[in-house]
Amino acid sequence: MATKEQNFFTIKDVSAKDFIKAYAEYLKKNNKLDLPKWLDFVKTGVAKELAPLDEDWIYTRVAALARKIFLRGHLGVGSLKHIYGTAQRNGATAPRHRSTGGKIIRWALQQLEKL
Repeated sequence: MATKEQNFFTIKDVSAKDFIKAYAEYLKKNNKLDLPKWLDFVKTGVAKELAPLDEDWIYTRVAALARKIFLRGHLGVGSLKHIYGTAQRNGATAPRHRSTGGKIIRWALQQLEKL
């Protein structure tokens, strides 16, 4: 049986890092997102002490959300908050998982619906 060359690629064929980086650059280059005013002041979650250092972090987050929803589907804001959450440092006590902020995810989902 002869093998055929594949003429198309899906998201599953591309590594997550490469897809998210390329899609984030596409969103930024083509001005696909309406950036909110609160973007400069927001942290990504309760467990974080500082806001993200990367200026283009919102494009990366939207691209990662788009990939996650495409692959898994039927994800709500609550489950996405848990997936993008992190461990909160509590000093001498054991760290515990904290969900990320829901406003960023809700805003990102609204922006993806507009596309």
